[in-house]
Amino acid sequence: MSSFAPSCASAIDTFLAESTAQPLHNLPRAVVLVGSTSTPSLYSGSSGYATLPADLSTAAPITEDSVFDLFSCTKLVTIIATLQLVEQGKVRVEDEIGRASCRERVYGE
Repeated sequence: MSSFAPSCASAIDTFLAESTAQPLHNLPRAVVLVGSTSTPSLYSGSSGYATLPADLSTAAPITEDSVFDLFSCTKLVTIIATLQLVEQGKVRVEDEIGRASCRERVYGE
């Protein structure tokens, strides 16, 4: 993927705007970056609000510098990393958590 059609960018912009239009019922905010190994940034876009607004007329939109709370998003990163270790044969789903702990490797406990 070395090029990105303007129509694709327009379609993503429309989707983001529609998906974040009702932040209390749909997505409060979204950020999308499309890239490839040869072109790291083919498209970037965002839509939504920096915080969940009580009143949309006074809500501040997100910016490139907006910081988001992760909440439960770290669970996704953890499970992906764990499943990659399962694929590599380094751990099994059935293993006890202590088998993979740093304490066990460092202290032999």
